[in-house]
Amino acid sequence: MIERIGFAVGLLVALGSPAPAVAQDAPPLQRPPPPAESVTFTGSARLEYFARDSAIEQLRAAAAGLPAPGGDDSFVAADARIRFDWRLPGVRFAAEAAVLPYDDGANRTLGGDTELILKQVFVDLEGFLSPDLTFRAGAFDYAWKIRPHGEPFLLDLGRAESFFSGVGDRDLELPGGALLKWRAGDFVEVEALWMTTIEGGAASADESLAALLANFPLSERSAVFLGALHVSGAGDPKVTTWGGGADFYFGDERELEVFGEGWLQAGSIASGVSRSAWAAHAGVRGVTGPWRAEASAAWRSGDDDPTDSRDGTFQSYEGQERFRIVDSAEFGLDWDVNLQSVRLSVTRRIGDSAEARIDAGRFRLDETMAGVDRDLGTEVDLSLTHEISKSASAWVAIAALLGSDALESATLDGDSSTYLAAVGVRVLW
Repeated sequence: MIERIGFAVGLLVALGSPAPAVAQDAPPLQRPPPPAESVTFTGSARLEYFARDSAIEQLRAAAAGLPAPGGDDSFVAADARIRFDWRLPGVRFAAEAAVLPYDDGANRTLGGDTELILKQVFVDLEGFLSPDLTFRAGAFDYAWKIRPHGEPFLLDLGRAESFFSGVGDRDLELPGGALLKWRAGDFVEVEALWMTTIEGGAASADESLAALLANFPLSERSAVFLGALHVSGAGDPKVTTWGGGADFYFGDERELEVFGEGWLQAGSIASGVSRSAWAAHAGVRGVTGPWRAEASAAWRSGDDDPTDSRDGTFQSYEGQERFRIVDSAEFGLDWDVNLQSVRLSVTRRIGDSAEARIDAGRFRLDETMAGVDRDLGTEVDLSLTHEISKSASAWVAIAALLGSDALESATLDGDSSTYLAAVGVRVLW
């Protein structure tokens, strides 16, 4: 039964699946416009069996202040989407129904407690009041990405839990509202957003947010954006985040990419407690022949003294999922606050239909956290993906968290390493 309304990510990129095998993904200015009139039905389905060591959930529970769970677990996760798009000159209507793999703090197993929800429904009015304005209203996807093939660092409402949440919260909020897009010129795009995100339960638990983004796609090789995000929630916290980022390509075929973004955060999270925090992300990406490599570093400030009147924890609606143990909300810890990281990815194209990838990341808490050591350790993820056709792919993946003092201090057996293994398939239509 359709029970809730929210918005969707569109066709989900399955965790562990590869980026397109091209020198670089096309910047927004190179993307072809959609047809003026069309009716389409599209969808996707992902099935993934994974086995997870008990230490992963034990560390997540310890960081979130929850009771320690039981032993190892394994199950089949399902993510299915069906989407309808109807386009007419100046008007677009879209709706999407979905079965989600996790929510309400827990995984939803295939054949278990899955439910069908209406996750997206919206209307676009193109040429609203002016040929350069587009107005969208309803429940819809919204994210800020500094680069087409990157992950949202600050704002990804399609996969995020509460803005004010901490480590390990797996609730998916369901936002709805209005978006106004203004193409002010060939190289200036402005977006203004207002939304309410539905947490479930009492209306007082919902959050409201307003965002303003000025995007400057200066050429096929460079783009700069500036943004501000204001969020208020239950208990009347009010936090404003502002900053920006840039993305540059170099070389005849954009073989080298340099990117970065930085954010400052201020406001209040409770009576007498102010927020003052910061975050940044920067890196480089290179492509040569069948190889792709990327190195980056990220910082999210933490709070050095929970007893004083100033809170230094940077919080966000982030959408980072690459590392299955540390990053992923579906599979792992969903560690998205108070974190420093250095990340390296290397991908090798194998023939016309396969790709191997290794991701390595070093993770450490920015500030000491009660009950958890600051050293999260080193995560290594290996994946092999086979593209069966243009609409189907299959993969196997293994992730291991090694040398983790946090794991050793917070888990029942005192181990400093843990693992996760998965095999999956995805179909698009």
